[in-house]
Amino acid sequence: MFKKISDFFNEMTSYHTDWLAEVGEATNFEELEAGRLNELLTCFYAALQPTTQAKTKTYSKSAFVNIRSGLNRWLKEPPNRRLVI
Repeated sequence: MFKKISDFFNEMTSYHTDWLAEVGEATNFEELEAGRLNELLTCFYAALQPTTQAKTKTYSKSAFVNIRSGLNRWLKEPPNRRLVI
C-alpha cells in the first residue's frame, strides 16, 4: 500500500491524467474551467475499474470517496489552489 499520503495523491492524479490522455483530452486538468472539469470527472468516475488482479469488478463506495478526496486535495493544495466544492 502507500507509505505516505502524498504517494496516494500522486497515484490518484496519475490515474486521472492517464485517462485524460487515453480519451484525447489535455492532461493539465488543474487549469480546466469548473464546468469542463465537472464533465470530465463524471466520465472519469464512470470509466474507473479495478485492476485485473482485484477480486471485484467494481470499486466500493469508499474507494470512490478516496479517489475523489485525492483529486480534490490535489486541486486545493499549492501550487494549484483551485476552489473546489
